[in-house]
Amino acid sequence: MNPIMSLNAVLWAFGIASMFTLWAPVGKISGLPSAWIALLALTGSMIGGGVPALWNINTSAAVDPKFILLLFLLGAVNGIGMYFYPIKVTDPAIPAAAFMTIVIVAMVIMTALFTCLLTWQLPSLRLVIGIGVMIAGIVIAIA
Repeated sequence: MNPIMSLNAVLWAFGIASMFTLWAPVGKISGLPSAWIALLALTGSMIGGGVPALWNINTSAAVDPKFILLLFLLGAVNGIGMYFYPIKVTDPAIPAAAFMTIVIVAMVIMTALFTCLLTWQLPSLRLVIGIGVMIAGIVIAIA
């Protein structure tokens, strides 16, 4: 059974979610070309996250080189996603609010599935039900 999450952790989660998501709707209303939106968001992310990470890095920690390469490559894959995301968000043929919601909900689903796969954990019944509800939400958003 999972422990109950504290209100402080939930508030942090909402704050971080806001940091992850706010740039896309602002990019949508900015009128900037999608490549500019992606470049500014990626550069800002690198500075906003990279500077504090460099400041707090522990150089004495034992580091497995394969994970350095893997995380770097997955960061590059994330960057590709961040490049294509504003292309779709600014596409007039795609309803932006529904698309952004689907992306965020799909990220939650994929995070749960990847975590179960990578940690060899079977998903709990609550997680399976939660994923089912999120998929239903995506279907409703598409309809």
